[in-house]
Amino acid sequence: MTRLLALLAALALTAPADAAPCPVTPLQNHGADLVFGAFKAHMVSDSDPGNSAAWEGPLIISAGGKSCEADISIITPPFFLAGAHDLYVTTYSGSESTQYLVDARNCHVLWASPLFTGNPALRGGDVFIYPDAKPVRIQPDCRPADP
Repeated sequence: MTRLLALLAALALTAPADAAPCPVTPLQNHGADLVFGAFKAHMVSDSDPGNSAAWEGPLIISAGGKSCEADISIITPPFFLAGAHDLYVTTYSGSESTQYLVDARNCHVLWASPLFTGNPALRGGDVFIYPDAKPVRIQPDCRPADP
């Protein structure tokens, strides 16, 4: 019994404490641009990008004189920033939408949500609610948990 208590105590000391939640915040676009921290994202459009409600893409992200392109298209609000550099971007095709997680440091698309209709909503600062799809919790590392 003493050995079991010692083992449990050792595990408690080595187990990581509950990680702080990832801060997820809505981002307001200014026409075809999003500005967050050191990053600026520009959404390309053939029409008037400043007055569009959707942009054809790609999404061009720049910081420190360097830029990259995320190959996503038909981009529409809402936008969300998770942590310092993870950008959740909504796209649509026909009546179906997808939310992508893009790492702003290199434009890699890290994740795509299940298909849904309508707009995603952020609940409690760490759960995306999708119409017609299961909710997705954002983990402390700002990545989505598997739905």
